[in-house]
Order: sequence, then C-alpha cells, then structure tokens
Amino acid sequence: MLLPKQAELTQGSQTSPPMLDKDARPGVLSLKEHTNRILAAIHNKKVALEQKIETVAQDVCLLRADHRTLGAKVEEAKCAMTDMAPLVNDHAARIQQMQ
Repeated sequence: MLLPKQAELTQGSQTSPPMLDKDARPGVLSLKEHTNRILAAIHNKKVALEQKIETVAQDVCLLRADHRTLGAKVEEAKCAMTDMAPLVNDHAARIQQMQ
C-alpha cells in the first residue's frame, strides 16, 4: 500500500506531462519530475519483488506439505515392511526346505 506522498509521486509521473524548468533546455526534465520517475520505478520494482517473495513463500508452504505427506508415506512403507518381514522369512524358509 502506498503512503499518500508516494501515491502522489507515482501518479504524478504517470498522468501529468513532464514539468520543465524555466531555465532548462527544451525537453529536459525538471529535477522534481526526474525524481518522481525514479521513485515510481523503485516502487514498481519493490512491488514486483514483494509479489515474487509471496510466490516463493507459497511454494515453500506447498513443499513443506509435500514433505510431510512423503514422510507419512515412508513411515507407512516402513511399517508395512516390518509387518511383512516375518512372512517373508517364513516363505524363504519354506522355499529352502523344498530344495
């Protein structure tokens, strides 16, 4: 959200024609207008960075959720393997007896 002064500066540079100093050469921007344009550019870059940061934060949340889900699935698989171990050992013993 823009502060009132920032809004005035960014809106001024986007809507009003360039202000020229009386003593300046034709087509040369005044210091105030030049400053307003720089401030507007800085503000636009700040907004873009904030959006990127928000996107990265959302991606991190999704990755954490995926990590928890995968961790739960790994634990499930470990339990299943532990439960299956006696059956596998018993089956292996039977096969060995047959040979």
